[in-house]
Amino acid sequence: MKGGEFVKFVTENNRLTVTNNGSWVGELSFPALSDQRVVLERTFVAPIYQGQGIGSQLVAKFVEYAKHHHLTVKLMCPFAKQEFSRHPAYQEVLPVSDRWQ
Repeated sequence: MKGGEFVKFVTENNRLTVTNNGSWVGELSFPALSDQRVVLERTFVAPIYQGQGIGSQLVAKFVEYAKHHHLTVKLMCPFAKQEFSRHPAYQEVLPVSDRWQ
């Protein structure tokens, strides 16, 4: 997405959605297992927006959300697993038994 475009991240219904000037760009879904535990199930970015770092931004925003809401996260999404391995600090939202660093 080019500079100056309006990008908005919205979290509701266990989804983190990103839009650009009102158009849907992508989302990250995290169904609840319990009140404080969720599964990071998938990260998806529309093909036209792929390769611009949006998936990484979705995962980063999700980690902020999970920390703020004191959520424990089970990783299922291969892309998110890759991001968590690239950013060891993200692993603090994982159960201790699932951390690899």
